[in-house]
Amino acid sequence: MKILIDASGVGPGGLSRVLVRLTEVWSSCDQIAIVAAPASMGSTGRREGVTVISEQRRTRAATILSAWVSIYRSCREFDAVLSMSPSLAVVGCRVPVVTVFNDLLFVERPDLVSRWARAYRAVSYRAALRWSYSVACISKATAQSLSRWAAGRLRSTPKVVPLSGELEGSPSTLPAALANRLGEAEPLIVAPGHAANKGIEHLLRALQVLSGDWAAVVLAGNAEMLARWVALAREIGLADRVTVLDWIPDSEYLALLDRASLFVMLSEAEGFGLPAVEAAQRGVQVLIAPEPALMEACAGRAVVCESRDADTVAQAIADGLKRPRRADSVPGRSWVAVSEDIRSLLGDIVDR
Repeated sequence: MKILIDASGVGPGGLSRVLVRLTEVWSSCDQIAIVAAPASMGSTGRREGVTVISEQRRTRAATILSAWVSIYRSCREFDAVLSMSPSLAVVGCRVPVVTVFNDLLFVERPDLVSRWARAYRAVSYRAALRWSYSVACISKATAQSLSRWAAGRLRSTPKVVPLSGELEGSPSTLPAALANRLGEAEPLIVAPGHAANKGIEHLLRALQVLSGDWAAVVLAGNAEMLARWVALAREIGLADRVTVLDWIPDSEYLALLDRASLFVMLSEAEGFGLPAVEAAQRGVQVLIAPEPALMEACAGRAVVCESRDADTVAQAIADGLKRPRRADSVPGRSWVAVSEDIRSLLGDIVDR
């Protein structure tokens, strides 16, 4: 099958990893091309059998316009388009489109999304529904949210395609910014913070009242969140105990998970929770918020914190740090299974 992947909505979070893993699996048997390839794919995402037609630009508007031009010009050379996230780039596409819906954050927690982003997402989500032959959601919770919001506009029931927490490659060394300040036996708390809804404010407030010996690292993944979490950690007096990191390569991410004592994900309006699943499959103890998508994705492999108030989270973290790491990684869904599900969805619309 000839598949054109629209990555104009792919940012520095888990979606970038999804894109890399899908192209890894498909490149051996399908003709794959990508428009608006993100810088976070790195060299590992550029492989034989995968053509990069265009890359992301410096602004979101420029990225979408460039992707739209590339798709409009190139789509007739492919059997179908897979849009990794709802985007205006698929408007006018002349071959079947499948769009992946990752969350409904702008609907469920509009206060966590800027006014511009809310307006764009409302328009792009409606456009994606209009131009997509079929849609996929990464969790049942997201599918239910989409069905409520888009009642009467869905051509068919969304296909639920859970992601994989399978990580490939070998760990290298810890990121230098962390290694230089981390004690050899110091308990390490790790949390993803690449978006405003990941619950980092709740985590940092809890760490303010957490006693004992510990260090924490927040994976910001981009300059905007990096500045935000650094400022907050400094404001509440945790700058010496909390390290905030920008994007790091997979080898360092693996090293970080292998060193972690506890992985914390207190997201709000979460669409899936890929980092928590990755940590669980790596054998790390995981603490999550009582979010439907997180509980669904972790499937009993994480401890659910009763609430996000500082004292409750601090106690849950203290308890989590007492639990030993799992001796072995926890088996889970594979990226081959994910890719087969999405490829089947693409095949269905091509065969119509």
